[in-house]
Amino acid sequence: MLFGGIGASILSSIIMANFFGYSFAAMLVFAAIGAVVAVVLTDKAHHGNVRFVRRYFNH
Repeated sequence: MLFGGIGASILSSIIMANFFGYSFAAMLVFAAIGAVVAVVLTDKAHHGNVRFVRRYFNH
């Protein structure tokens, strides 16, 4: 689940970076930030705080 969350976050970050037309370096920054966010969210979900994750993704 952890690697799945990181993969999905990096993929969405790449799509978002391409949508805004940023450079490749900026895309890597978005991917790195997305990976950190994915780790935090999956860590919270692993500790039973699923409600926070659902609220985050539904937002």
